[in-house]
Amino acid sequence: KRCDLGFAEGLAASSVVVPLISHGAIEGMEDLDPDNGVDEVDYLLVEWQLALALEEAGRVQAIQPILIGKRQPNGAMSDFFTDGSKGRLKDAVSAATLAAVRNYAQHVDLELSNKAESRTIKQTLDEMLCFQTTRWWHLKGGDVESDTPFARMCAELVLGRVLPEAGRAMA
Repeated sequence: KRCDLGFAEGLAASSVVVPLISHGAIEGMEDLDPDNGVDEVDYLLVEWQLALALEEAGRVQAIQPILIGKRQPNGAMSDFFTDGSKGRLKDAVSAATLAAVRNYAQHVDLELSNKAESRTIKQTLDEMLCFQTTRWWHLKGGDVESDTPFARMCAELVLGRVLPEAGRAMA
């Protein structure tokens, strides 16, 4: 089975999508400039656009982004919203990325809305940031210890905030 189709099936079967959004993740998208002929499939953008389309269709219950600011020389993490991590994305549709989104949507029997068909690169990030986010730089001193392994931390965040009953059942 193709792993890319498996990704789409997994996303479509998810109740909650937890994308990690960082400056590094956004940097590649900054190079896209469809209005000036610079367009290619950005697979992270495909993932985010497909997740948004699935949430709009009611097939994904929640999107809970984890925002990761830039690492500072002292090891601290900066605030994603004030450190320039959001980048300068183009307010244009990536036709190459949209073609891939259409392909994956068809594979998981999802009809894209007009909104999904016209979502720009910039709108995609802006919409992801409208969901309840977890700000990585706020975790220190919070409910989750900052030295907890990454996977456990993500699981605690999702289970503790999205499905609190499941978090207690696992304890």
